[in-house]
Amino acid sequence: MPPSDPTASDPTASDPTAPSARAEDLEWVSPYRPETDRAMARKGLRRVRLLDHMTRTLPVGPAERRNAAPLPVRPFRSGVDDEGLLRVNNRAFPWHPDQRDWDRDRLRARLAEPWVDPDGILLHEGPDGTIDGFCWTRVHPGEGDRPATGEIFLIAVDPERHGTGLGRGVVLAGLDHLAERGLTVAVLYVEADNGAAIRLYERLGFRVDHREAAYAPVGPAAAMMDR
Repeated sequence: MPPSDPTASDPTASDPTAPSARAEDLEWVSPYRPETDRAMARKGLRRVRLLDHMTRTLPVGPAERRNAAPLPVRPFRSGVDDEGLLRVNNRAFPWHPDQRDWDRDRLRARLAEPWVDPDGILLHEGPDGTIDGFCWTRVHPGEGDRPATGEIFLIAVDPERHGTGLGRGVVLAGLDHLAERGLTVAVLYVEADNGAAIRLYERLGFRVDHREAAYAPVGPAAAMMDR
């Protein structure tokens, strides 16, 4: 589901289909407001990504489930499931600036991050026993009066399984996992022009809380950053 660029006539519009800048070189602004584009343009920066930050309470009620049967999932096993997860991820995200073209080294680096809990990476297997979808969850500890939150960090479904309800199923599995850990709030980030994903999340009770935008240098400088 490559994101579209419905505002291509706007010189400050988001252009996520051409991520010329490396992720570490982007300048993020939160919350995003339309007037931010003009201010960043004066600094020689152009908006290249726009994300919706969506949230909902936990647990999920019967209205959002619509009598959906629980989806059988199991935790990720490092060193055993690596290839299956990478295959689904790379088939699902050939267009995504953060997720495309993952290899074993990048997966190992991500798994080594201190927040990662392999038990929170939930895998679904198709009839032939191969992984065809997964939901990667994350827990953000509370701070002060702010409660801990659970994040749907990443969901991926093999394109051959699109239209089967698997995407909805793995999201529900992730939300149930977070609720079982005692969390009462779930969040996620989604490209703001990914209408299909946003509609799915809205049907599952998520609502947009705010937007976040990423900016990169305009013109030749941006192209040089990717060399």
